[in-house]
Amino acid sequence: IDTGINPDNPSFADIGGDGYDHTNPWGAGNYAGVCDPGDPTYDPTFPCNDKLIGAWGYASVNGGDPTDPNGHGSHTASTAAGNVVLGATVNTPNGYVVTDDISGVAPHANVVMYAACCTGSALSAARDQVVIDGVDVVNYSIGSASPTSDPWGSSFAVQWLAVRDAGIFVATSAGNNGNAAETLGSPGDLPWMATIGATTHDLTYLNAVINMSGGDTAPPADILGRGPTVGYGPAPIVYAGDFADALCLNPFPAGTFSGQIVICDRGVNARIAKGANVLAGDAGGMVLAEVTPGGPGALLIDAHVLPAVHITDTDGDVLKAWVASGSGHMATISGATVDQNPAYADIMAKFSSRGANRALPDIIKPDISAPGVGIMAAYRDGVEFNIIQGTSMASPHVAGAGALLKALHPDWTAAEIQSALMTTSFSGVIDTDGVSPAGPFDVGAGRIDLAQAGAAGLLLDETTADFEAANPADGGIPSELNLPSMGQDQCVGTCSWTRTVENVLATAGSW
Repeated sequence: IDTGINPDNPSFADIGGDGYDHTNPWGAGNYAGVCDPGDPTYDPTFPCNDKLIGAWGYASVNGGDPTDPNGHGSHTASTAAGNVVLGATVNTPNGYVVTDDISGVAPHANVVMYAACCTGSALSAARDQVVIDGVDVVNYSIGSASPTSDPWGSSFAVQWLAVRDAGIFVATSAGNNGNAAETLGSPGDLPWMATIGATTHDLTYLNAVINMSGGDTAPPADILGRGPTVGYGPAPIVYAGDFADALCLNPFPAGTFSGQIVICDRGVNARIAKGANVLAGDAGGMVLAEVTPGGPGALLIDAHVLPAVHITDTDGDVLKAWVASGSGHMATISGATVDQNPAYADIMAKFSSRGANRALPDIIKPDISAPGVGIMAAYRDGVEFNIIQGTSMASPHVAGAGALLKALHPDWTAAEIQSALMTTSFSGVIDTDGVSPAGPFDVGAGRIDLAQAGAAGLLLDETTADFEAANPADGGIPSELNLPSMGQDQCVGTCSWTRTVENVLATAGSW
């Protein structure tokens, strides 16, 4: 359920780059939504196939056309279930080119897109339709920063419980309002959703500000950052704050700069917009500096419109202090080097929303985390593939994992799939600063580990009746739900929980 899909992208072709020829589980020629000749919204120009077996449009969104206008839906769908694509290429606006082989987590799964983002009526209709269509897994990279007012009384929350009751595993994004505490909103605060935080993975685009000279004080040593970009410089380097707009909130008038590298502070407006705003003023490059404490988990992989590098707040303070002294400051943006190293992986993204859960403090959120920084996947017309980040990109990793587990264990319930993912997850994730262990309100149970999840020996299940009975307004106790996490907001001294597990191995065992 997202912004739509671009059906012509090779991520959604009938035959994948690995030669896999999809089979339509509904039978050859049977499609849903705009591809169904029997549906009032039928559009013979929209090309479904045995991979992309349906697409639903809604009149209140893009005039009912399920074609993706901005790339978000195509990116999430291909991350979850896109084909193997050999030689996928990202041509960044600044001239840097990335070519790689990519795949969704479940590349042989079938896809139905519900282009409902974002009106309330369309989203409600989509939640109904996934049940009618009988899908196995839903990715929902949509949410609000506000908590659910009443998980048992809100119509959308009850509707999500009905989706779970239909046996559908749902992954939803935790939100991008981190890294302060209690920044996770709805519907990720619901106990019947799998709520996903975002981590880094092991491949990054190293970049740096190098060869600095000038000023009245010693130039800083080279400053390492991130960014898929071509190099630029040497060129004069200046701070946007000296031009009355440190955050680069608005387009600078043409001629404000003459090819300088401009330092912009991060915050308020979109990161890509900052680059566009300095380019409008004839800047030649940009340094995007964090302004709040972070670390490696703050550095994101943006394809900016001009050569640019993203640096930490600590390095940003050093750079701006140097630029403030004297004159004649010069620097070079080195340009990206693709590097793969386990040291870059399993760090919480700074943007990832954190618990505790404001709607239900006894229910730990997020549930689990997955890679959500620098994700290369399908995008929109004119930009076939792109590298972006967000918990929107982390959630489809878990949706794809849910699809694989459903294929491997078709008798597992949605709750059991979630428990397998949580109880086998990698628990060594580091917080945004790159030093401190991530806590349960940051990462949840851990980062998904598909090498282990399919072999989980103990599963936890939960019923719709028990979810309904846990309503505190009716005397229910949410902390008693049979979930693979345990929390009590009012615990003092000693707490206890009871959980029921099932051994699904072929033999007895002890744990």
